[in-house]
Amino acid sequence: MEEMKPSAGQSALFYGLILSAGVILLHLILFLLDESIYKPGFLLLLLILAVGISFVSYDYRNKKLGGYITYGKAVKIGFLSVLFSSVIIAIYNWVFYTYIDDALVVKVQNYLITALEKADMDPEKKAEALAAIPQFYNAVSGAIVTVFLFAFWGIIISLITSIFIKKDKQLSLG
Repeated sequence: MEEMKPSAGQSALFYGLILSAGVILLHLILFLLDESIYKPGFLLLLLILAVGISFVSYDYRNKKLGGYITYGKAVKIGFLSVLFSSVIIAIYNWVFYTYIDDALVVKVQNYLITALEKADMDPEKKAEALAAIPQFYNAVSGAIVTVFLFAFWGIIISLITSIFIKKDKQLSLG
């Protein structure tokens, strides 16, 4: 009997669980260091995503596809893994901001307000944006934004890393 290989979706779900565990661990470490919303934390997150997506595509290529993967399949498995991961991380963020540290939402709002105050823009539009921050940034909107941000960065990183991961079969002419 032939062994059935898991589909890309099943594999992406598995890899997404691993990737989300790494991101959640990073968030907890940064939270304990009080660096969770600042630039170094974001850069570390991108690094974890890049390493994670590279690992996912490489592992999928070698373990599931016999050592060969097209560019499109590498992008697909990387993006799907990040997409599944983003949903898990969004749920984690909602729980974290709602039950563990609700003051962190206010800290993020203050960070956004400070960044907006430094921005060079029309004073009237700036005032509107400043008034909207507390209304529109909360635990739920933060979770929703997480899914879209991870999807955005996931596709960009997948497009880049897949260039190096792809390995097409060589056609023999004899």
